[in-house]
Amino acid sequence: MKHLPALAAAVAVTLALAFTPKEAVDGFGTPDGGETWYDTSQPGIEYECNEPQTENCIYALPDTNSQVLQTGRFELQ
Repeated sequence: MKHLPALAAAVAVTLALAFTPKEAVDGFGTPDGGETWYDTSQPGIEYECNEPQTENCIYALPDTNSQVLQTGRFELQ
């Protein structure tokens, strides 16, 4: 019973983190390996960086050789 408040706090923090939306990263994403680029800072561009996390999702510039800002598979919503 003594540990119940601590357990409730831990559950509350876990749930808050689980339901916090991911922040969008300003950069450039390509769903087709560099043929088409989307500026993720533009209004109306909604995307997710999904599995696998071994792929590159968001780049600093519209160039696959530029710095990778976020990993995952770039998928428009």
